[in-house]
Amino acid sequence: MRRADGEVKGAALANADRLNGLIRAFPGAAAVSENQLRHLAALALLAQERGATLVAVQLPILGATVDYLDNDPSYHFYAGVWRDFQSEDFKKRIRDLGILFFDTSRLPSVSESEFFLDPAHPNEAGTLAAMIHVLSDPALRKALPKINVENMKIDFENAVRKNELYSIYGNRF
Repeated sequence: MRRADGEVKGAALANADRLNGLIRAFPGAAAVSENQLRHLAALALLAQERGATLVAVQLPILGATVDYLDNDPSYHFYAGVWRDFQSEDFKKRIRDLGILFFDTSRLPSVSESEFFLDPAHPNEAGTLAAMIHVLSDPALRKALPKINVENMKIDFENAVRKNELYSIYGNRF
């Protein structure tokens, strides 16, 4: 059995065990590393110098996990990075670096467990829904004009209708 097959078969169990899945998927910290942000700023400057646009996407997170990260007092210290990423100050800091930042962690259309391999990793359908959402932004559409969002929407609708949420594009590429 390939690793991906095992992950797909184990998804329901991984999502049922919210706490263990969360801790494995989200190693916690009190705050975002300033050292990592300095490296990100250097990368953003390099991208600007070369005429490229950096795009950052926080993919969807299982709804129960978002609730846990937002509200569980026992994980509060370890959810510091989460709170940083959710703050308007952080989002402004990223925008000021010239990075297009899209947070789909709370995307309602894919907050349920059928769209996840584990509490922090969406399956292909969950990722596709996030990309459809992100590509509704005019700045990103301008940067990526050849992407056919209407076809992506059809792919998503078909995957949901057929309950084929893990390998939408597996036979195409």
